[in-house]
Amino acid sequence: MSKQLITESEAIRDEVRVGANSAKRVGTLLVQMANEVNGIYTNVLDWINNDRPQGGGFILTQSDVVNALTDESELKPLSAKQGKILKAIIDGLVVDNLVTDNESKALSARQGKELAERIEGLSEVYQPLGDYQPAGNYAASVHEHQASDIQETTDKKVMTAEERNILSTLGTNFAKSDFSNVITKSLSQNGYYKFPDGFLIQWGYFSGGTANNQSINFPLSFKSCFSLTFSSTTDNTNNSIWSVNYAAIYASYFTVYRRYADAGTIANSSQSFRWIAIGTWK
Repeated sequence: MSKQLITESEAIRDEVRVGANSAKRVGTLLVQMANEVNGIYTNVLDWINNDRPQGGGFILTQSDVVNALTDESELKPLSAKQGKILKAIIDGLVVDNLVTDNESKALSARQGKELAERIEGLSEVYQPLGDYQPAGNYAASVHEHQASDIQETTDKKVMTAEERNILSTLGTNFAKSDFSNVITKSLSQNGYYKFPDGFLIQWGYFSGGTANNQSINFPLSFKSCFSLTFSSTTDNTNNSIWSVNYAAIYASYFTVYRRYADAGTIANSSQSFRWIAIGTWK
């Protein structure tokens, strides 16, 4: 029943003034109630007979409810079961916190509002504590200068393109401080130091057998070998003498004799020794 009829009914019920509730007044209300009930009855009957609503009212039957998420009908309601399934799907796609690290989920409206409030609360210029450069306007981290922006001084930190080109060619004409661009070397136990002007130093260690006239190869071949020296060690507990002497020097190797002598014995030696050779390679 409509709210207006209910209000008029309550007014007639509560009226206490004599003669106020006339037959016309009460009868009119009864007719209005009957018409409203008849209208509801007509709509229901029309729905049952024609399977369609009329006059803005209708009655739902079980067949009118959709129990699937694939139905595309715009005039049918979704069942509570499917509504629950849909809610679970949506809940699984939404994150309601600011700590979940998942790129496949959306942020809830509540967390979006909280994030917006946090951002709004930040200062426009953030200046951290500590020994930092004060806030202000500065050039971008990546930017360009014109030639007119550069002040020429004796200790300048920039150079022109012409100066850079000159500097790039120095490596082919001048030696670096460590000679790394002009010297070939091998700093191993048997190695060498080869200077660009032709000077060559070589060294090594030998611990071969007892045969005399033993051959030892140079790491690199000399053009000319100027000097060859040896050194050997022993405990020398009996005042013995140990010697290493070269027999011949060639471009790529040399030969040596090793001897041992004490008060009663002279013999070939098997003592290891170190050597240094100096010469030229060109």
